[in-house]
Amino acid sequence: MDELLKLAAVFLTSNTILINALGVARTEPLKTGISAVGLAMTILWLLCALNGPKVTDTRAKIFNVLPFVFLLGWLISGIVHGRVWCLGLPAT
Repeated sequence: MDELLKLAAVFLTSNTILINALGVARTEPLKTGISAVGLAMTILWLLCALNGPKVTDTRAKIFNVLPFVFLLGWLISGIVHGRVWCLGLPAT
């Protein structure tokens, strides 16, 4: 469980920084790029979590679900901001 907590802490910290950067980004290309970096980080997190120790504890299973939640969020963010960028719509 300790290894899983350390892994989650590392990736939650980096994802938090990227989410804050996404919030203050002013242009759609920058938002799309931040979303792509967040997606890449989450894929790494997912690979580490899947190759880690198998857990049976309910609390530990929640930590294994977190990468999927972030993966979905970064995918949606990348698609939305990439589409707005391609359409040339003004940033909001």
